[in-house]
Amino acid sequence: MSGFIYCLYSSEDGVPRYVGRTNEKVSHRFKQHVTSALEQESGPVYDWIWSVWRDGHDIGVHTLQMGVVPKDMAMYEQYWIEQ
Repeated sequence: MSGFIYCLYSSEDGVPRYVGRTNEKVSHRFKQHVTSALEQESGPVYDWIWSVWRDGHDIGVHTLQMGVVPKDMAMYEQYWIEQ
């Protein structure tokens, strides 16, 4: 089984603001982030999502890397965070 590295960004500027990893489809994980924000879970990611929405913009998701073997997920996630 392989995984994905993805990022979330605002439609305002397209700059990646969050990098994550998942073993599920990226679209499914993205829906989980949106649902958590709508349910007003606390945390930096969800606070950021709400601030983007309050400013009238959307959140987007982009797959950065696919086919990552489980033992390498953390390494590649950190690589993309540092970019």
